[in-house]
Amino acid sequence: MYKRQEIKSIGDEIKEYATQNYIGFKFSGRQFAWIETHRKSFDLGANIIDDKGHVLDYESIRIEDGKEDYSEIMEKIKEAYKNLGGKLNEES
Repeated sequence: MYKRQEIKSIGDEIKEYATQNYIGFKFSGRQFAWIETHRKSFDLGANIIDDKGHVLDYESIRIEDGKEDYSEIMEKIKEAYKNLGGKLNEES
Protein backbone atom coordinates (compact mmCIF):
# COMPACT_ATOMS: atom_id res chain seq x y z
CA MET A 1 0.00 0.00 0.00
CA TYR A 2 1.97 2.97 -1.29
CA LYS A 3 -0.04 5.55 0.72
CA ARG A 4 1.73 4.24 3.84
CA GLN A 5 5.12 5.12 2.38
CA GLU A 6 3.87 8.51 1.26
CA ILE A 7 2.75 9.38 4.79
CA LYS A 8 5.95 8.06 6.40
CA SER A 9 8.07 10.07 3.94
CA ILE A 10 6.57 13.35 5.21
CA GLY A 11 8.99 13.41 8.16
CA ASP A 12 11.74 11.41 9.81
CA GLU A 13 10.17 10.74 13.21
CA ILE A 14 6.80 9.34 12.13
CA LYS A 15 5.84 6.10 13.86
CA GLU A 16 3.48 3.63 12.19
CA TYR A 17 1.40 1.25 14.29
CA ALA A 18 -1.34 -1.25 13.55
CA THR A 19 -4.56 -2.00 15.38
CA GLN A 20 -7.27 -4.48 14.52
CA ASN A 21 -9.18 -1.80 12.57
CA TYR A 22 -6.63 0.61 11.10
CA ILE A 23 -3.00 1.61 10.60
CA GLY A 24 -2.18 4.76 12.54
CA PHE A 25 0.59 7.31 12.17
CA LYS A 26 1.97 9.21 15.16
CA PHE A 27 4.45 11.95 15.82
CA SER A 28 5.60 12.76 19.33
CA GLY A 29 3.06 10.29 20.74
CA ARG A 30 0.08 11.89 18.96
CA GLN A 31 -1.87 10.38 16.09
CA PHE A 32 -2.29 12.64 13.07
CA ALA A 33 -3.29 10.24 10.26
CA TRP A 34 -4.74 6.78 9.62
CA ILE A 35 -5.57 4.24 6.95
CA GLU A 36 -8.61 2.04 7.51
CA THR A 37 -8.98 -0.91 5.17
CA HIS A 38 -12.22 -2.35 3.80
CA ARG A 39 -12.86 -5.30 1.51
CA LYS A 40 -12.56 -3.36 -1.76
CA SER A 41 -11.41 0.06 -0.62
CA PHE A 42 -9.68 1.97 2.14
CA ASP A 43 -10.11 5.28 3.94
CA LEU A 44 -7.23 7.74 4.15
CA GLY A 45 -7.78 10.08 7.08
CA ALA A 46 -6.32 13.08 8.85
CA ASN A 47 -6.78 14.51 12.31
CA ILE A 48 -7.38 18.25 11.88
CA ILE A 49 -4.99 19.78 14.43
CA ASP A 50 -4.58 23.50 15.05
CA ASP A 51 -1.26 25.29 15.61
CA LYS A 52 -1.63 24.81 19.39
CA GLY A 53 -1.86 21.02 18.98
CA HIS A 54 -5.60 20.71 19.66
CA VAL A 55 -7.62 18.20 17.66
CA LEU A 56 -10.46 20.10 16.01
CA ASP A 57 -11.97 17.48 13.71
CA TYR A 58 -11.30 14.45 11.52
CA GLU A 59 -11.51 14.12 7.74
CA SER A 60 -11.08 11.19 5.38
CA ILE A 61 -11.50 10.13 1.79
CA ARG A 62 -12.47 6.70 0.53
CA ILE A 63 -10.08 5.28 -2.08
CA GLU A 64 -11.81 2.67 -4.23
CA ASP A 65 -10.01 2.45 -7.56
CA GLY A 66 -6.83 4.45 -6.93
CA LYS A 67 -7.85 7.23 -9.32
CA GLU A 68 -9.29 9.49 -6.62
CA ASP A 69 -7.61 12.84 -6.00
CA TYR A 70 -6.41 12.59 -2.41
CA SER A 71 -4.06 15.60 -2.53
CA GLU A 72 -6.32 17.69 -0.27
CA ILE A 73 -6.30 15.10 2.52
CA MET A 74 -2.50 14.70 2.16
CA GLU A 75 -2.11 18.45 2.69
CA LYS A 76 -4.23 18.16 5.84
CA ILE A 77 -2.05 15.28 7.04
CA LYS A 78 1.08 17.37 6.46
CA GLU A 79 -0.46 20.35 8.23
CA ALA A 80 -1.41 18.20 11.25
CA TYR A 81 2.15 16.84 11.39
CA LYS A 82 3.59 20.36 11.26
CA ASN A 83 1.18 21.60 13.92
CA LEU A 84 2.39 18.84 16.24
CA GLY A 85 5.93 20.18 15.83
CA GLY A 86 7.13 17.95 13.01
CA LYS A 87 9.59 19.15 10.40
CA LEU A 88 8.64 18.29 6.82
CA ASN A 89 11.22 16.55 4.66
CA GLU A 90 12.40 18.55 1.65
CA GLU A 91 10.59 16.45 -0.98
CA SER A 92 7.20 16.49 0.80
